[in-house]
Amino acid sequence: MSDTEKVPTREEIELRAYETGEIGRNQRSSALAQWVRTRIRTYVLVLVSSLLIIGSALPGLGVHGQQSAPDNTKTNRGDANKDATTSDQQKMNTIDQNISKRIRSSIMKDKSLSTYAHNIKIIAQAGIVTLRGPVRSEDERSAVEAKAQNIAGASNVRSELTVAPPKQ
Repeated sequence: MSDTEKVPTREEIELRAYETGEIGRNQRSSALAQWVRTRIRTYVLVLVSSLLIIGSALPGLGVHGQQSAPDNTKTNRGDANKDATTSDQQKMNTIDQNISKRIRSSIMKDKSLSTYAHNIKIIAQAGIVTLRGPVRSEDERSAVEAKAQNIAGASNVRSELTVAPPKQ
């Protein structure tokens, strides 16, 4: 056989053998049926394995590990106050955006701060920065305020940070 000849498939070999009378119709059917059963088993095995892997990767969805949905409704009630400073009030001017970006970058670089501190709201309006949201401790509150004051100036920072109760 040369390198350019096509290698026949199993089904082609069986069909040729059937056509030449080397095997009967029943033998060809049983060989084809066995091939189909093997393919189905392979697909089922792959499907079951995939489902087991996906199921083990999502333990929180099981019956035994249910968690209550997070609820920050109380925290966001302050945003409903018409006098409250919210992030959508920040203008799209470059100076305010740059101040917010530099403060956020400084906070995110400090890995000693909690996720709460990393996620506070930073709102800059005409050079005045408002910090809002929960932090885990008074020390974190002071650290975040100090970072903002170093960038925007002590007189340009208004802190509305709150200390969240410890996790239970």
